[in-house]
Amino acid sequence: MLSSWIISVWILPILVTGNMESKLINDLFKAYPKYARPVRNSSDIVNVLYDFSYTEIDLDEVSNIQTLIVYEGMYWKDEFLVWNPDIYEGMDELRIDANTIWIPDMTPYNTANDVDAEHGRNTAIIGSDGNVGLIRTMKIKVRCIFHTHYFPFDSATCLVIMGSWTYSSAHMNLSLTYPEVALGDYRHTPRWKLVNATLERQAKTYPCCKDVYYSITFKNEFARISYDFVLALLVPSYILSVLTILLFMLPNYGSEKITFAILLFCAFFVILLYTNSVLPAADTTPYFVIFLIFNLIMLSLLTIINALVVNLSNCESCQEVPKFLRSIVIDGIAKRFCMTSIVNRNKSRHLMSSDHESDSQMRNFYKFSVSSDKQPLNLPTAEQSYDKPLNAEPGLESNVAFITAFTSYYWQNVKDGEAEKRFRQGWSDIGQVINRFLCVLYIPVVLIAVGVNLIQISSK
Repeated sequence: MLSSWIISVWILPILVTGNMESKLINDLFKAYPKYARPVRNSSDIVNVLYDFSYTEIDLDEVSNIQTLIVYEGMYWKDEFLVWNPDIYEGMDELRIDANTIWIPDMTPYNTANDVDAEHGRNTAIIGSDGNVGLIRTMKIKVRCIFHTHYFPFDSATCLVIMGSWTYSSAHMNLSLTYPEVALGDYRHTPRWKLVNATLERQAKTYPCCKDVYYSITFKNEFARISYDFVLALLVPSYILSVLTILLFMLPNYGSEKITFAILLFCAFFVILLYTNSVLPAADTTPYFVIFLIFNLIMLSLLTIINALVVNLSNCESCQEVPKFLRSIVIDGIAKRFCMTSIVNRNKSRHLMSSDHESDSQMRNFYKFSVSSDKQPLNLPTAEQSYDKPLNAEPGLESNVAFITAFTSYYWQNVKDGEAEKRFRQGWSDIGQVINRFLCVLYIPVVLIAVGVNLIQISSK
């Protein structure tokens, strides 16, 4: 008898409490208008407070998408969910599935999802005075704008615009719960750092409707954590740039310079391919990509020029450097770069060429004067010499003509060899001047790029 009385004392309050909660739910939702705004008078406006609390943000650079996992908070008053706690054993709160009551149709305007935002737990807390609070997790995807000029020290700006899809200001007033975004539960991503998070309430009208629609814009600004890219991209690129500067110092007449330039070209091209694979999609070209392309162009020009110099410096029948090219490269660039040895050598080459023409004229005149038949003399061939008898005794005049013809023939071969050597040296000088010009153009670009990146690294 005593035991049954003790059991009834422990169980009765639980049964009563459970019955009161069930009774309260039955009474509230017996005629609850789920699809109508929770106001007694249709002209009244529902005031909704809204806020975000970030937990995790992930940026996908390739597809330009920001994925957010947040706590979404909404607070409003439902005039159909009011009760007297004294009637229900002092119950002043009720927790119920939010799908059974009216909730604001808050929607991300700039969503990148195939469907609406994904929501997690959907339980609302209702007070006896009709105040409803709904805090739930939400996963949304939105587009971002990436500023890639200074990659890998780039930044991103992402906007999340939340607002009612159907209710204008005449039906629902949307306000901010807190003036700032809550970041207490936020966990930073390994690649991007959230440097600024702001929110703003906005009012906008559309051509379709005369009423104002309220929305809340959450603006997130990120900066890339670029230490990995500094070690993987910048450091190798600048080491290769130093090797490229050393490449300009190699002699132009060897094929080793061409081989070295091709190897550097392949190395820069591999870095360019990797950079392109990790770059965010944007409408701007990063300066680092321009720097890599500049290196590829310089190495291509250097390889082409060196190949031409090697070819022209080793050809059997070389042509003289054209006058317009000599005036631009030797008289213009070489003088400005203080390459006095090449300028002086070019002047002496012109003097030797003019002397060669005068010597040719004097030699022809001499041959014309010593010949008895007034015909030019040629060096006899081997067949002609064998046809003559060995005991022939040439006269003085024929000996002088033979010596003159042999001397002219030997002199002509020497002059032709010297002319070919001058032609080769001329092309070699052209290649050396252009090599100096490219080196002077290349070094400041590398120094500027290194200086800018050092400033950015120190600012981080």
